Amino acid sequence: MKIKQSLGTSTIAALGMALVPALAQAQSADPVWDFYGHLNLGVINVDDGVDSNSAFTDNDNSNSRIGLKMTQALQGGSELKLTFETG
Repeated sequence: MKIKQSLGTSTIAALGMALVPALAQAQSADPVWDFYGHLNLGVINVDDGVDSNSAFTDNDNSNSRIGLKMTQALQGGSELKLTFETG
């Protein structure tokens, strides 16, 4: 019997966010947060004279995405980096 285990993106994000406050309390420097993204959306509207339909679409050549990067200074000059991107 095979058991498939997987973590969804919301679970991973929750684990990452739970880790950040603990690290921030242990260190004197505040973490640096960077938010980034790329939105490439379009609207398709079809009207055949009887019915009309509109929908949002994402460009297949360059999909939309958003991300978050966190950098936390650690003791001894090391850094902890966390990157989360979806899209």
